[in-house]
Formats: sequence, C-alpha cells, structure tokens
Amino acid sequence: MLLFRGVQGLGAGILVPLSQTIFIRYSAPDRRSLMMSLWTNAMLIPFYIGPFIGGWLATSVSWRYIFVLSIPLFVLSMWLSGKKIPDSERETKPFDGIGFLMLYGFVVGVQFIIDQGDESGWFRSGHIDMAAGLSFVLLIAFIVRQKRTEHPLLNLSFLKIRSFGLGLLLLCLGWSMFTGWTADIPLWVEKYTGYNGFYGGLLSIPIGVTAIPVTMFMSKASRWVPVNYLAVFAFLVFSAVYASIFLVPQESLQEVIFYMALLGIGIGLLFVPMNMLVLSDIPPQNLHEASTLANFVRTLSSSMGVGILGGLSYNATGTAYAALRDHTSFLAAVRQTPMGLLVYQHKALSVAATMGINNVIRISAWICLVAAIIALFSLQSVSRMAARK
Repeated sequence: MLLFRGVQGLGAGILVPLSQTIFIRYSAPDRRSLMMSLWTNAMLIPFYIGPFIGGWLATSVSWRYIFVLSIPLFVLSMWLSGKKIPDSERETKPFDGIGFLMLYGFVVGVQFIIDQGDESGWFRSGHIDMAAGLSFVLLIAFIVRQKRTEHPLLNLSFLKIRSFGLGLLLLCLGWSMFTGWTADIPLWVEKYTGYNGFYGGLLSIPIGVTAIPVTMFMSKASRWVPVNYLAVFAFLVFSAVYASIFLVPQESLQEVIFYMALLGIGIGLLFVPMNMLVLSDIPPQNLHEASTLANFVRTLSSSMGVGILGGLSYNATGTAYAALRDHTSFLAAVRQTPMGLLVYQHKALSVAATMGINNVIRISAWICLVAAIIALFSLQSVSRMAARK
C-alpha cells in the first residue's frame, strides 16, 4: 500500500504543475483569471467528492473498489490527453537524480517526524533528533546543489521574486490549515459523534458546494480588484471562519456541515488570487518551472499542515484530559462501578478532544489575521495589471 501510494504521489506531482501550465499557456491574457478558476475547480472537485465516494465504497462495498473505479477514469483521461491536448516543442534536459534523492530523503524525514512525533515525545527522542538532523543536512545539500547545477530539479531562483516568494508563503499557510482542518474535523466527527466513515466523507461535499461558485466569482473580481486586496480579504474571511467554528461533543452532523461550508467559502476566496499572485511576474517560457516549484511546496505544506494541526490537537487533548482526571477519579469513587468509570472516561476523553481541537482552531484564526496584515502591508507593490498577466 505504501509503495503504490508513493507511485500515486509521483503521478500527481507530474500532473498538477503540467495541467496548470497547459491552462495558462493556451489561454488569452484577458481570460487568464477565468482559466485559473477553471483549473482550480478541476483540481479541487475530486478533493470535495473523493472522500464521500471513498467513504461510501469502504462502508458499503469494499475499499478496494476505490481503485477499481479509478481505472476507467484513467483510461478516459489518457485518451483525451492524446487527442485534445496540442503538441508543443520538446526540450530534453538532464534529470537531476542526485538532487531528487536528496529532496526525497528530506521529505521522507519531515513526514516521519510529523507522523511519529507525538508517539515518540518529539525532540526528547533520539530517533526523532536523528531524523531532524538528517533532514536538515539533506535540505541544505539540496539547496546548494540546485544553485550549482546547470539543470536544477527545482529552480529556486523564483523565490527571489517578491510576488512569487511571498505569495507562495501565504498560499501555503492558508492551504495547509485548510487541508489540516478538512482532514481533522471529519476524524473528530467519526471518533466522538458516532458517525461512520461514510458520513465523515460526506462532510467534504459542502466545501465544494460553496467553494465552486465563490471561485468562479473570484475570477471576475480579480479583473477589477488588485490581487493583493483579494488576498487580504480572503485571509480575513478565513480568520472569521475559524473564529466562528465551535465544536461540542455529540454535535449534530448538520452543524458540522455548516462549518465545512464556511471553510469552502474561505478556500474559494483564497486559491484563485493567491495562485494568480504567485505566477503574476513569471515569464511565459518559465511557467512550467515556476508552477512545478509552487505546487511542490504547496503539496508539501498540505501534508505538513495535516500532521502539525493533528499533533497540536492531540497535545491539547492530552492537556485537557489531564485536567479532568482528578474529577474522573472522584466520580468513579462515587459510582463504585467499573462500567460507570469506563463510560465517564469516554465522555471525559470526548470533552477533552473537543476542547483541544477548538483551542487549536482559535489559534488558526489568529494566524490568518496576522497573514492578512502581512499581505496588506507587504504586497502593496503588486498592481492590478500584474493580476491580469
């Protein structure tokens, strides 16, 4: 499973920047914002409906049918790609295999730290320290190699462009928190509200219901409003959304669906202007390189966001549960039944987990507010004409 998940990641790593480059390269400058909106929805729609379909197949039939269903879609996509995508000039460049191994080792090390940090006590553990040190060395070696080699795997020089570097930083910040909460909130629902994986997957649908029309609206708004102001507005809305989410134990599914719809509004506002900002000052001949770098960093930040927010929620849950243990012991002594103790411990864990996730969501609201302030004062040089490029 892990091996073939890695193969899936390889395909996605090629497909996402390639599709973005095709959308931009073959669109007129005055329709660039519309094409960016279409590409955004094309990329995110599977994110909205995939968990729902997967949850239904896993609970009703078998999880293996998720892969069976993919086969005709892949065959159709291959046929359309060969027939409908115009050919372009080919330029063969050497592949930086050494740089790839350095980058791959860094990513694996970071993912290992995020996945095993809570169980191992983070940097109080020897193997976590070793993984962190190795990842740091590989990252530095990769950066040095990319600056010296004639054909770098990732062209890091784009990070010197103000709109690209700062825009990518803000995009990754918003995207990582969004993907983190759209993964962690359904898990909380499945663990503490009694719903199975089907309903956990159902929670991704309202994100698309609100995000798709908002994304299309942003394609029009970007023609009249500078993208830096749209970015500020998007982070302010995200901050308001995170501030409004308040989960309670045994909460009804309808209330959680409302929260997920609010998250859809936030990502619909964020994705189009930030992607336009990132690529606004990139020459057409360098779009594929810039898109590859941007999508790699964004994908890595997504994975890190899920792990970091999940780890913070886990630690906050432990702190809240520790504060409830004395109360648990008292009630167990009063009830004097092992079953009563188990029931109350489960309720205490549910309360603690809810307190933990709510506290970290509040932190996300403050982070987005700070991001809005940074965008307001640091992106003033990005003009309205840059948004139309």
